Amino acid sequence: MKKFFSSILLGVVVLATSFTVAKAQLPDGSIAPDFTVTAYQSWLSTSGLHNNGTYNLYEYLNQGKVVFMDVSATWCSPCWTYHVSGKLDALYTDHGPSGQPGVSASTTNDVMVIWVEGDGTTADATMTSSSNGNWITPNTTLGNIEFPMANPASTLANTINNGFNIAYFPTVYRICPNRTTKLISTSLTAASLYTQATQCPAAASQAFDPALLLYTGTTVTCGSVDMKVKIQNNGTDNLTSCIIQAKQGTTVINEVTWTGNLATYGVAEVNLGSYNITANTTLTFLITSPGDANTSNNTITKTISYSTLNGASTACAINITLDRYGSETSWTLKDLTTNTVISTSPTYTDASANGAYPQAAVNVTLTNGHCYMFEILDAYGDGMCCSYGNGSYSVTSGGTAIFTGGTFTTSEVKAFTIGTVGFYTNNLQQNILVYPNPAQDVLNVEYAGEASLSIYNALGQEVYSVSRASDYQHIDISFLPQGTYVLRAIRDNDVYTTSVYITR
Repeated sequence: MKKFFSSILLGVVVLATSFTVAKAQLPDGSIAPDFTVTAYQSWLSTSGLHNNGTYNLYEYLNQGKVVFMDVSATWCSPCWTYHVSGKLDALYTDHGPSGQPGVSASTTNDVMVIWVEGDGTTADATMTSSSNGNWITPNTTLGNIEFPMANPASTLANTINNGFNIAYFPTVYRICPNRTTKLISTSLTAASLYTQATQCPAAASQAFDPALLLYTGTTVTCGSVDMKVKIQNNGTDNLTSCIIQAKQGTTVINEVTWTGNLATYGVAEVNLGSYNITANTTLTFLITSPGDANTSNNTITKTISYSTLNGASTACAINITLDRYGSETSWTLKDLTTNTVISTSPTYTDASANGAYPQAAVNVTLTNGHCYMFEILDAYGDGMCCSYGNGSYSVTSGGTAIFTGGTFTTSEVKAFTIGTVGFYTNNLQQNILVYPNPAQDVLNVEYAGEASLSIYNALGQEVYSVSRASDYQHIDISFLPQGTYVLRAIRDNDVYTTSVYITR
């Protein structure tokens, strides 16, 4: 929203009150939620033309088409500029569904375009007589816009905005047949848009085709990495199991046999356990299931950033100075050692002019020896500095800055420890015994004192837990199916995790 001109500032306010804007767009590779909209154009709503003018996202994806979705607002000048550029119109003409109005007889028939009015308060009349112009017939060069343009009611508009994390107008997504999204720049030509379409994974055609979609685990750490990935069934048969490995170089760190039941394009998150690093480390994740008909979607890599940032004092503060558009800023402080959120940002508001707007510090008391992650987001994607004021952030320990920032795009993440590095000892990690491993019916856990124990399956679901357990635990695991699990033990400020394989 930042780059809308002051003459349409009222429109920015209307947008901000319609849904939460302090969030970034969907990360590339996210799964698009389904929706159905009705075209405003009268000729697309006549009997016999595509379900009387209703358009369902998944219907087109199931046909193997790539959908380009433009979420705009009739009062938005940058949206109008993009609209009258004719890029989406040309894309639809050359590659849209065969037999539809405005589509070339020589179409490649593999693309669909859907335009959605993102401001649920927009009256139908503005579709043809907005402050910018006539959106349905913009000019004599374009003539009538033939791809469906929908002006949904407020409830549906907000559902679409929230489902797709719409933070500003215009937002354009490419949605592949496997439901994955990619944010698309409005600078791309029609030819470049079609190139983007051709880069989508092929639609499901083989019976057994598990695919790796995304890495969803730890990306920055002081040592421990929780390794998680999302898998997708890109096969035509239901996916009930697949084998995933985590590797550093040629060394296999862990191997998990996931079990479940995913229909075509269904998605599941798989936990591959924890791994300690001491420097920036590139991890590789791959599917190794025999009989996989398509190995091109079996591998992803992720570089994990190792942080040596440290604060000496447990008395810490988050200091924020906003730029003009404070509503776009949000942050989270998380304890990676205990996997708990310590603090989140208040709701910030916009100012009436460019400038730097210091906010009250948020004070927190942290724990010696723990690793923390600070993540700050800018919903528009241009950070806090410096086009609309010199915004910035810092996290301090005992009044001394651990790190500072402000110049980034969508987000920035920092990890840091509290306490003197090299003097903190995780006594639980040094003195715990877990055996046998692999285990069959019983898992023994020995340690001193009281600890809380939890076991998680490959989906990240807790399947066993006990609190304040003393010294020795003889855990019955006979009810658990074969596979790799993660045991987590917490005692005072110490946390220990390890992978356990259960065999049958």
